[in-house]
Amino acid sequence: MPGVSLRRADVEEQLLAEDATRAYLRQIGGIPLLTNDEEVYYTRRYVACREELRHLLASQPGLLLGALERIAAAPFEDLSELVGNEVLDDPEGLRRRLRAVLAAGARLVNQADAADPAEEREELRPLVAASLVGMLEPLALRDAFYEDCLKRVLSEAGREMPD
Repeated sequence: MPGVSLRRADVEEQLLAEDATRAYLRQIGGIPLLTNDEEVYYTRRYVACREELRHLLASQPGLLLGALERIAAAPFEDLSELVGNEVLDDPEGLRRRLRAVLAAGARLVNQADAADPAEEREELRPLVAASLVGMLEPLALRDAFYEDCLKRVLSEAGREMPD
């Protein structure tokens, strides 16, 4: 009977899937879990590295503004990897915020570049960086955005991002 063999095939497929799942669970069960202290350590390290990267990118306003321009020009479907869900609910609002950040960032960079003498320009750089970092906050940028920026920096330096 065709119906019986189909059911048997379904049952066999289900059993194979369950066996694969059991094998996977057994395999990962052999890997020691992080202790609470290790979880806290790695979480703090991750947050610190992300903040450091944000400030590094902000200190390179041309790179950061270029990355934001790419986001502003990207199709909406591509944004989910780069920005948080809380800003994706309002695509037009996100585009407006991006344009505002781009305009304000460009103004800040132009003002800093126009400063004279050179010492004053150097004094303005940390202020521009801090302002840019503050402007990024409402965009809820995801790690993929920062990774993309970091890859571009490394690529320009002739290096690759480690795995």
